[in-house]
Amino acid sequence: MEKFEENRWTFANRTRFVVLFLGICSIICNHGAYTTISFTVIYWLQNSADVSFVFSAGAIGAIVGLIPSVPLTTRFGIRNILAFYSFSSSIATLLVPLAVSIGYYPVVAARLIQALGGNMSLMTLMIYGPTYLNKVLGLDVKDTGFANAIPYILATAVKFTAGPLSDKLTSVPDTWKMIFFAAVAQGGMACGFFVMALTRDKLIAQIAYTAAIVLAGVNMIGVVKCAQMVSRQYIHFVMAVNSLISWVAIFILPMIIGFLCPNHTPEEWSVFYIAGGIWVIVMNIPFPFLATTEAADFTKPGFGEKKVGDVEGK
Repeated sequence: MEKFEENRWTFANRTRFVVLFLGICSIICNHGAYTTISFTVIYWLQNSADVSFVFSAGAIGAIVGLIPSVPLTTRFGIRNILAFYSFSSSIATLLVPLAVSIGYYPVVAARLIQALGGNMSLMTLMIYGPTYLNKVLGLDVKDTGFANAIPYILATAVKFTAGPLSDKLTSVPDTWKMIFFAAVAQGGMACGFFVMALTRDKLIAQIAYTAAIVLAGVNMIGVVKCAQMVSRQYIHFVMAVNSLISWVAIFILPMIIGFLCPNHTPEEWSVFYIAGGIWVIVMNIPFPFLATTEAADFTKPGFGEKKVGDVEGK
């Protein structure tokens, strides 16, 4: 693991704000890379199978990059590995315009490398959001970009508000707070899916789309916080597994979209969003019954030695 020296710069004891700023910039750039591919696909590819393959290539690259990330992080440190992955993703994003000018397969290769540095319902909105706004709601390029940007701006504001609010609610048990915020995030997303599926009004659909993304942002205070409190010092491994599951879902998602929404008609997307809303609800039913703030046994000192002793005693 990395060893920190005492004489490192501390930025006048404001290092945490520098890290926060750099983290926000990284997330902005990472999401910008996704948006770049989404808009490229909208106005470049027409074949549904080709679109699905480009999006799946990102998932393949992410899985390939994720598998060695935990041992590499242990060996070389989180900063070095994060810098390497971010650099690889940035170079691949810069190569996208050149790849488009060359042909289809160079774009697939760039997308795969891009994802080396980079959950099914949320990823649907992130990856296919611009497609839905353009193909289904009929927005032009300018309006699509604007409508796709608003939810993430609002989501940022909600995250900055929800975090301190959760900390100030000291009279409410942490378990109940995690369940509440998880319900708001996942329930809001499911409701947004249902409204988008059932309405034909552009304004209502945009409001539902925006609300689904904004409310999904508070999931960090629900499910993710629960994972951190349970796994403690092993949170990096838990998040790596979570990322792996997410990227496997993203790999499958384009195939589902290609099958259910080959022509991107409102009727086709209605079927998909109804199924997506039901999926979100069903997958989150166990959380209120399993959520806890107690650290798992494997995080406690002597857990490994105790297991070995039990085996030897038998």
